[in-house]
Amino acid sequence: MSDSGQRPNVSELIDSKQLSGKRILIVDDDPDSLEVLRLFLEERGACVFVAAGGREARSFFVDSGVDFPDLLVSDIAMPDEDGFELIKAIRRMEPSAGGGIPAIALSAFVTPESRQRAMESGFQKYFTKPFDSDSLLGGIIELLKD
Repeated sequence: MSDSGQRPNVSELIDSKQLSGKRILIVDDDPDSLEVLRLFLEERGACVFVAAGGREARSFFVDSGVDFPDLLVSDIAMPDEDGFELIKAIRRMEPSAGGGIPAIALSAFVTPESRQRAMESGFQKYFTKPFDSDSLLGGIIELLKD
């Protein structure tokens, strides 16, 4: 409990640099969404890479060799290749090439069907936009611990 008698939120309990040294790839076709998420993660110590779509995101696996990201956070609805297609393509890769990367879907779609489809496609977590910072950070930390 904090001095005010209220329970502290997740952000108060987590070291602000909890993501230090973690390489996180965020994928979204909306520049504003990319920027908000990039700043959020960098403030917590992450090394952030951005891609404006699924095809661009794939280059981080093909061109990175063994230095592929530690975590993927991807939008679902994107024009060139959506998040479902992206994660399916990644899951077809060998684990040594990044095929087992922990992945979070971040989407404006709030239906149970969208969540289920994301999980069936290969994402481990699903959060809706606008994201709740405590929930998203908790999900990221949970996946990075595995």
